[in-house]
Amino acid sequence: MQPFPQSVVRPRLQAGVSNLQIMISTLIGGILIMGGLVMIGQIDKAKVDNEIRELTRIKKKTVALGAQRGSLAAVTQENLIQLDFFRPETLSGPVGARVIRHQWGGTMVARPVTIFSAGDGILFGYQNLPGKACKALGMQLGDVASAIWVEGLQVKFAGQPTIDTATLITACDRWGGNVWMDLHILK
Repeated sequence: MQPFPQSVVRPRLQAGVSNLQIMISTLIGGILIMGGLVMIGQIDKAKVDNEIRELTRIKKKTVALGAQRGSLAAVTQENLIQLDFFRPETLSGPVGARVIRHQWGGTMVARPVTIFSAGDGILFGYQNLPGKACKALGMQLGDVASAIWVEGLQVKFAGQPTIDTATLITACDRWGGNVWMDLHILK
């Protein structure tokens, strides 16, 4: 009987991956994913904060325009564009047919609205607003908008200081979160 050569008798090397290696890889992957989610959340928060600043600026312009003109009933979206109500980077298309885009990729419309009396405000409508942005904006716009409607449901009534949070959440979650939000801003 011949002894086995050394190359055949060697102890078998470990094949595959140990449980410790799997746990470490999972932990590192989880940390990276959580970091990415936190960054996405910060980007969304920055967009909402930016939009609130922008709408606060638009409210001031609406009040000034109302003081200058009295009634806002004859104001058109193109008038508001010419009066620099919207940042140039949000505009596309030729004069007279320009489109206003909000930060989430949808469009905006602007037109006169009656809040308490004819021509006393301007409606700023957001189309295709993500549900998460809808909720965040809606919760923080009580001081900016006189009335707020989301998908046909009134979530803030003119003259009232508070927002109906339950209705806001329900409305923002409609249609998979791609909603229409109307902000009525009083002159």
